[in-house]
Amino acid sequence: MVRLMMVCNDVAIADTKLGESYHEREPENRDWAAAVYFERLGVSHMHEAMEIINDVRSRSSMGALLSRCSEQCRAAFELLASCLKGGANNGKFLSHTILRNNVGFHYNEKLVQRALTDRASTANRSSITTSNDGRKIRYKVADDVLNTLMVHVIWGAKGDQMNDKLDEVLQFSDGLVRALLDFGGEFITKYVRENASF
Repeated sequence: MVRLMMVCNDVAIADTKLGESYHEREPENRDWAAAVYFERLGVSHMHEAMEIINDVRSRSSMGALLSRCSEQCRAAFELLASCLKGGANNGKFLSHTILRNNVGFHYNEKLVQRALTDRASTANRSSITTSNDGRKIRYKVADDVLNTLMVHVIWGAKGDQMNDKLDEVLQFSDGLVRALLDFGGEFITKYVRENASF
């Protein structure tokens, strides 16, 4: 149960920071880079959350607890469980897994090369902002390659599809975040009330 608490805390923080950064949709803006970072971070946490959802689904005591939760809580759990192997949303969630495994905290060389090749076929140019303060240096070229990697290479969007695909992925991710937090909020509270003595 503590693992579920931990992932709910982390997902809530990443989602809040994503919301604060997402207001600026221009890729030239540093806030946009922050939004992409918090999306990657949130996706990585959601991947870990799915292991916990699978544990809940496989334990009869957890299933019994879930059966005593509200319909909203159970529906949120079912949406999350639909992302597990064999579930209706597993295919959609696999792109999250690819993202987490390759660019969440890792910098997969082969995918970066594919993104560079993809970018080389366009007229888009990148920049580097220098400063005497290392915290203000921005390697926009890295942001551009990362955006290409996520949107074109992993999610398969081409050309003008970029914003539509990004919106689709963010909407799916947001639905999962809301489901996790709705499920976790009630499920954890019910468990603590019935079992814990803090």
